Amino acid sequence: MAKPPRPKAVALRVELLEVAPLIWRRVLVPDHWTFASLHHYLQWVMGWTQSHAHEFEIGDGLVAPDWWIQEAGSGEESARYRDDRRVSVAAVVSQLGLRGDFLYRYDMGDGWEHRIVIESRPASTLSNPRLPVCIAGEHACPPEDVGGPHGYAMFLEILADRDHEQHEDTMRWIGGVFDPKGFDLNRLNRDWKGASRKRRGNLGAAQRAGAVRSGVPRVPRHAALPRCYCMTGKANLAASICHPAGDCVRGQP
Repeated sequence: MAKPPRPKAVALRVELLEVAPLIWRRVLVPDHWTFASLHHYLQWVMGWTQSHAHEFEIGDGLVAPDWWIQEAGSGEESARYRDDRRVSVAAVVSQLGLRGDFLYRYDMGDGWEHRIVIESRPASTLSNPRLPVCIAGEHACPPEDVGGPHGYAMFLEILADRDHEQHEDTMRWIGGVFDPKGFDLNRLNRDWKGASRKRRGNLGAAQRAGAVRSGVPRVPRHAALPRCYCMTGKANLAASICHPAGDCVRGQP
């Protein structure tokens, strides 16, 4: 039997908008990924925790999880949406072309926006590295629920001023330490690979236990799985499991 073709690497530069200093990442992802998978990886590589809604704006259209599309209702706005499990990275690269860009929104309350640019693959990465991989970046992700770009600017100002009346409370809220320049590329990639192995191990254990029926993973009700939002948009510990590729399938509770 012929082997399936190797996925092609797509280079993306991700920039968090309206934040100084600039927070950015450069990643290589497989072109066969869906935008559900891309969302899952962007959360990891930026440093977010999958705690809020998200959507992509691509040209005149929007791409989002099914549950978020349903929130939009049945009007003209909802007609702009496509399910993120039905849109591939390859299709968007073909649509926008090299140097094309699109937006990734996260946490509609805080209002974080990321500009994602399709780039040429750097010559130094042509030796077919294991995908996905982050190859460059700078600065730490803002804390969740900090209040968007304006709130983050205030947060940094308070941390830098030991005499500020909110300094002690803010340090306690953040857990005692926060380095806005902190970014460890090697650790980021190492931890992603470790988490991927753990996901594959969870799936393999379920298969060995006879928990798979008709090709759909069946997960014990109380299995301790990582939270996953890339299919449902909501935490569902007992009924969702991540494939190694990053997509999710619904289990049978």
